[in-house]
Amino acid sequence: MKLMQEYALEHVRDGLTILEEVQRVVPFASVTSIYCVECARELSAAFLFCPHCGRKRNSAKTVKHKRFAMVPEGAEDE
Repeated sequence: MKLMQEYALEHVRDGLTILEEVQRVVPFASVTSIYCVECARELSAAFLFCPHCGRKRNSAKTVKHKRFAMVPEGAEDE
């Protein structure tokens, strides 16, 4: 069994539909990314320190991206 998002993205990959149509119909949650200000690598929200350079996370910057996660809307609030 596949998630609806996985099934829809396979249709985009196979050329059966376009990404904009999938985003209109299938719920995707937007992702907020956190980047280390020292090495500019993406960090998990659970990290207290950057695993790449060791810098403390409270000095990281948060950036909202036009990326989408394959999780149901509202699940990221839990």
